[in-house]
Order: sequence, then structure tokens, then C-alpha cells
Amino acid sequence: RVDLARRGGRVRLLDVGSCGSLFAPFRSRGIDPTELDLHPQRNAPSVHQCNFLELEITSRGSAPVVLPHDDFPAGRLVSLPEGGFDVVVMSLVLSYVPVPEQRTDMVRKARQLLHPPLQPPHTQPPRAPPAEISPGGLETAPAAAQAGAASAAAAVEAAAAVVVHSAE
Repeated sequence: RVDLARRGGRVRLLDVGSCGSLFAPFRSRGIDPTELDLHPQRNAPSVHQCNFLELEITSRGSAPVVLPHDDFPAGRLVSLPEGGFDVVVMSLVLSYVPVPEQRTDMVRKARQLLHPPLQPPHTQPPRAPPAEISPGGLETAPAAAQAGAASAAAAVEAAAAVVVHSAE
């Protein structure tokens, strides 16, 4: 949930690995995108050049630092403030990062850039029902399917918590 009333109905979105200005058409609908890419396309003048792994995260409320760049009209993005975004989008980015530790670092950095939730979630993930054991000693299909569905629901809930947070 995002508390839009505190920002005049606007959502601050960070698009990491932006292939272009995909969210620009939604500015009139309340989306304020900040777009960055390691190698921005020439026809995407609002996309900042930035190596997200090297991006500095500064204190809350500080201004982003963008340096001029001859090849990229939006400039080179050097730093962003902690908690400065409501949504972080990484579409087809993590799959191109070859080292698992770097993927983890990217997710951690994205989380730092998200606004903290209004209230921390105090919900427990759904628990799997006890397994039904067949006479042969194996879990029956319904119990295994229920356990798998509960695990999948918990994973989706956890992933959503990483991606979208409410404003303070």
C-alpha cells in the first residue's frame, strides 16, 4: 500500500535497467519515474546512465546527484537518497547479472531506496496443513499440493513486500 495523499497523489518509481522511457506515458496518471540504465538508448533522453551496483545511497531527504554526460542527455546518476521511492522496478535486469552476490546486492540496494512501510507487516505466512500419510508411507497428493500452494503464497507475499512499500 502506498499513502498517496501525503505526496499529492504521486507515486515515485525507480526503473532500474530502463530500456527507454516506458513509464513516461503514466506521468499524467500520477507516476513520477526516475529511469536509469547502464547503457541508455540514444532515443531515451530521460534515462540516466548509471551502474546500479556502484550507485551511492545517501541520507533520507538528500537530493539525487546527477553529473553531466556528453553521450547521455539525462546525465550520469551518481547517488539517490535512502527511502526516496515507493516502487522499484527491475525488469530483465537480475537475470543478466552473472554473480549471485551481485544480484543479492542489487535487491538490497533496491530495498534501501524504498520508503519504509506505514506499519510493518505482522502477518505470519500461511502454514501448510499436516501431511496426510498413505498406508505406503508417502504424502498423499492433496496434502502435498496444499503444502506447495501455501509455500508459493508465502513466497509471493515476501516478494511483494520487497518490491512495494508504503510511504511513512
